[in-house]
Amino acid sequence: MRTVILALLLVRGLLAQPLVLLPKVDQVPCGQTLQFRVPGWDPKVLHWQADRGKIDAQGLFTAPGDHGPCRISATDWQDVNRTVSTEVRAVEISLRAQNHLSLHPREEGRILVELAFRGGEFDRKLVWRMGGPAGRDGEVQDGVPAKVTSHDGQVDATGWLRAPSSEGTYPIDILLAADPRIRTTVQLEVAKARPGRVNERGEAVQVHVQPARAEIRSGEYQYFSSHITGTEVEEIRWSLVGDSREAEVDLSGTFRASKPGTYHLRATSFQYPECWGEAEIVVAASVSGILKPEDAPKEDLVGATPVQAGADTYLILGGWDGKAASTQVLRLDLAAKGLGPLLRLQVPRARCLSARLTDGTILVAGGIGSDGRSAVRTAERLDVARKVAWKVGEAHWAHVGGLMQALPEGRALLLGGVEPDGSASGLEVFD
Repeated sequence: MRTVILALLLVRGLLAQPLVLLPKVDQVPCGQTLQFRVPGWDPKVLHWQADRGKIDAQGLFTAPGDHGPCRISATDWQDVNRTVSTEVRAVEISLRAQNHLSLHPREEGRILVELAFRGGEFDRKLVWRMGGPAGRDGEVQDGVPAKVTSHDGQVDATGWLRAPSSEGTYPIDILLAADPRIRTTVQLEVAKARPGRVNERGEAVQVHVQPARAEIRSGEYQYFSSHITGTEVEEIRWSLVGDSREAEVDLSGTFRASKPGTYHLRATSFQYPECWGEAEIVVAASVSGILKPEDAPKEDLVGATPVQAGADTYLILGGWDGKAASTQVLRLDLAAKGLGPLLRLQVPRARCLSARLTDGTILVAGGIGSDGRSAVRTAERLDVARKVAWKVGEAHWAHVGGLMQALPEGRALLLGGVEPDGSASGLEVFD
């Protein structure tokens, strides 16, 4: 009798406790499954429901094919008031890569991956695995190709790879680390060069890439096209060969590199993977020096103001040398790659405003004075051809950090900025 009473008390205590739905996750890939459970409960005594997707009698939830929130609930069949629910977001994940890549033995290349999310986002870390080939030419055991799993090929976390020494087809699996069910596979075809490759009709198959050579700067994009002779199947797989970890090419043949160097782009025939064409890309630095070290300014002028004075000519006005504001005006000639003093301002200033007026002269106004604290309200004009500067009046505000815009008929608009005391400068037109 005592045992029965204890059992009833235990059941009553269990029923009094709130239901807990596990696992506690926020999102699940679209189309993938997630096993829900209520600790201490047989899933068969619960009524499982999902407003989107599907869930079976065991609590196995299958996410819908499109992204969005999903409400999952579990209810006691004997007591509909005892229920628990949770919400997870179905996330659309697209993981794509070229499905075929051809390299010579020990040749280097790179696989480009496109990873996209809709409705949420998982950790973007990928796991790369290069498997062994199904078999090598001539290696047959009992009528079945020999299974070879060990090789000296390599693939790193960026998709850069070195082909194995032995010929064959090597599968490269790419998995999303956060959910390995999201995966794709690239077939790496390793083969030695075979000159004179022909199609079934005995015609030579050749892949041509245009342009065959290109010169760009780092960060710029270059589009390549391809043409195949000897086959009617024009489908191409683009890839990079050599040490190309600083470059990438997408599925349409658009190339980009973040580091200067010489790169080689390959277009491989889908129908004849042993046939390909290549292009060479020379990538130069996007920022390059135009002055020799001995011609560079001898001191750092903080707050110097550049202004265009001609087609390839710029002036560098004033600035702060660490002790006082400067009156120096330097002339930079981009065509001649030269920098030198041109004239002196009438008033020392740093962080001033300037604009080239319609008559070709330069208007200079505002800024901070020689002591680094006072405002400069005196305006002046510069004549580059005559190498002279003269005062032309005073502005109402200093406009430190403001804007100057040239207007028709030799006028200029002065807008915004601050005064040395921190107050705002206003708007004025200088005539």
